[in-house]
Amino acid sequence: YLSFDFAMKQSIFMTNGPLVNETLDAFDEWISLIDVILPPYWKIHDPIKAIATNWEEVTKSEDNLVQVMEKFRPPKKSWSDSCKKGDDTMGYTCGLWQLFHIVSVGTVEWNLQSSSEGQRFSTHEVGEVLRNYIARFFACEECRANFLTAYDTCSHDRCNRLTHDVDLDKSSDWKQLPLWLWETHNDVNVRLAKERAEREGKKLTEEDDLLVQWPSRQACPMCWKDDGGWDEEAIWKYLRMEYWPDDSSTRTFRTEVLASMRGEAVGLDDGDDQYTTGSTMSYVLSLACVVVVLVFGVAYLQKQLTLQRTGRHKKYDLVA
Repeated sequence: YLSFDFAMKQSIFMTNGPLVNETLDAFDEWISLIDVILPPYWKIHDPIKAIATNWEEVTKSEDNLVQVMEKFRPPKKSWSDSCKKGDDTMGYTCGLWQLFHIVSVGTVEWNLQSSSEGQRFSTHEVGEVLRNYIARFFACEECRANFLTAYDTCSHDRCNRLTHDVDLDKSSDWKQLPLWLWETHNDVNVRLAKERAEREGKKLTEEDDLLVQWPSRQACPMCWKDDGGWDEEAIWKYLRMEYWPDDSSTRTFRTEVLASMRGEAVGLDDGDDQYTTGSTMSYVLSLACVVVVLVFGVAYLQKQLTLQRTGRHKKYDLVA
């Protein structure tokens, strides 16, 4: 919310004149997308709907847009210390990345809940909205250039992974949007770490590269394969756990992560005889550990939110 508020007040207008042409289109697409994609009960929808209601006025001048935004106060006045690291500019960028990740996960969730293809967003479509937002409204010139270069040159196989498919038969492909964005974000983290090391006269090792990527082995042991690669399905579940309201799926995965961090098994694969060769007491103790982990996860880590999927009947009926 805070980065959205900051962007609306500081980044949309390069001048105080009206938004026109591609800039107006990019803003329209962004507002229309996040109104539909973000969880409907989040408070961020209040300013979003106010912008839509006053569309003609807010797109005329920065002053008009700021006046609308001033009617709504973000829940927090400052970015978290872990996000801003002592620099509010970093806090804004960190928050914007979080919003992008939420949108990428929300695209999958929205499409799965939509009853018709006409209501769904293709991953290509959402990717273009994110690209155009960065192109028009992100002030850091070097950051903007790096993102656009990566996107336009199909980095991480973007051109093949982000498709026009909206058919439910292709629903597994929708996860490629959050996965592609996650890979892009990790690339940015590695590049920034290398630039910082160069300024300090150091050189990053391959191990250093892995340390700056997320999630870490400590945060999500299941996300890492034994060979050092990533488990994409586990990464998807991790992203959903981090950026989407809690439901049974996120709670289950959180329990699995906690168990994995403790070196415990939370279930058996087909054909696994791990417990059939042990004593009954070993099985009971292991099961008890799972119950303890579940209680701990629910009590201390779940966000106590219930995913309520509602939304508009058309993708772009917010802004004419």
